[in-house]
Amino acid sequence: MNNRIAKFVVFVFLAFYLPVILIWVHIISFEYRFHMLVVMAVIMAIYSLIAKRSLHDLGFRNDTLKASLLWNGGLSAFFVILMYSLYIAGLIREPTVSSQKSRVAPSNSPDKRGRTSPFPLWGKGVFWRD
Repeated sequence: MNNRIAKFVVFVFLAFYLPVILIWVHIISFEYRFHMLVVMAVIMAIYSLIAKRSLHDLGFRNDTLKASLLWNGGLSAFFVILMYSLYIAGLIREPTVSSQKSRVAPSNSPDKRGRTSPFPLWGKGVFWRD
């Protein structure tokens, strides 16, 4: 039993954590994050076929679909109406993001104290307080 748990933990780490860690430490470029998502989805699909898992085993079932759609659809409609009503009432401010497409290049310039971030895409103030 412990051998199965160990294999499962290693598989989960390789399938779900390793790609994120590789992107985080810049071994894989951040621009390829969606490519990694597709690759991992294909690997998981192939693994499911090799392990002979049915769609029912994976959670694609018809017996709970109607109830799930009713709950999720109803809650989604409720929150959309709530947010729209709050926006119309003036309780939610206007969007502050510019409609123009502007990209800010990542900067690894030093801050006031001469420190640089090891992760330039994260910006300043992540690892230390000013």
